[in-house]
Amino acid sequence: AEQQPASSTLKAALDACRRHIGFVILFSACLNLLYLAPSIYMLQVYDRVLASGGLLTLVYISLVLVVSLGVLAFLDGTRMRLLLTMSRRLDRLLAPHVLAASLQREGRAAAGQAQILREFDSLRGALSGPPAVAAVDAPWAPIYIAVCFMIHPWIGVLALIGGAVLVGIAVLNHRVMHSAMKTNEEAAGAIYGLQMSDINQGDTARALGMQSRLVERQLKARLSLNDSINSAGSANAFYSSTTKFARLVLQSAALGLGAFLALRQDISAGGIIACSILCSRAFAPLELIVGAWRQFEQGRQAFGIITRVLRTQETSREYTS
Repeated sequence: AEQQPASSTLKAALDACRRHIGFVILFSACLNLLYLAPSIYMLQVYDRVLASGGLLTLVYISLVLVVSLGVLAFLDGTRMRLLLTMSRRLDRLLAPHVLAASLQREGRAAAGQAQILREFDSLRGALSGPPAVAAVDAPWAPIYIAVCFMIHPWIGVLALIGGAVLVGIAVLNHRVMHSAMKTNEEAAGAIYGLQMSDINQGDTARALGMQSRLVERQLKARLSLNDSINSAGSANAFYSSTTKFARLVLQSAALGLGAFLALRQDISAGGIIACSILCSRAFAPLELIVGAWRQFEQGRQAFGIITRVLRTQETSREYTS
């Protein structure tokens, strides 16, 4: 009998987690709909409660808001637990194959200078951490922008321009981080490989009195690794802070534009706060993407490495008499 090639193992493991991914997407949809609750609450408070003085109405809509936010918090926690469960399942399905491939000469050659298990953990982290959350929340940004257009076209235009600015920052971050992370991975793989080689030769080096030379060689190799880590970290910090600055400016601009439109009586007083909250929610996933881009790049590179490593496993055959 002939078994499936090991290169299909990764796809089979991801297919086995399809149900988890489906529930994560469903809960994300419910979460993002519930994020509209504060905006609706502010509209009702300013336009209905303050205008009519209805204290009972304020109590009722406040209770609805508290319940909505409670459900939101529950779904958010459940989504994170689902992602962690998916990560554990991937580990159970893939770890034995990755370990087996790492023991083969062909698997180590396919990984290059990267550490196979470390790359596997990076892949799991990307699939269950901030990059995954950003990926499922980002498609809702256009919906929030569309709701901004419903409040007033100028609010929608501001949200659209702001979204384009944040996407542009994310694209620039991608170009810079892609090069920086590639250099970082090469440097890390080289130093970890050198460390394993020196460990294997530790007894010989100690006998020949060369242990201090090996330490000096590893410290010199770490200089390159530290430079690449600092370069990648500095680039990511710069673009993350730039994104946060742009988001805060745009959110304040939405508040100011809402006040201007309210003075012209183009929108109600509740629309001032509502448009600020909606713009903030539209920009939040885009900011999260930039902040998680380093981990996303690590996961993307790890996916390619794990795919190559698993592909090296030869098809095994069992012969019966």
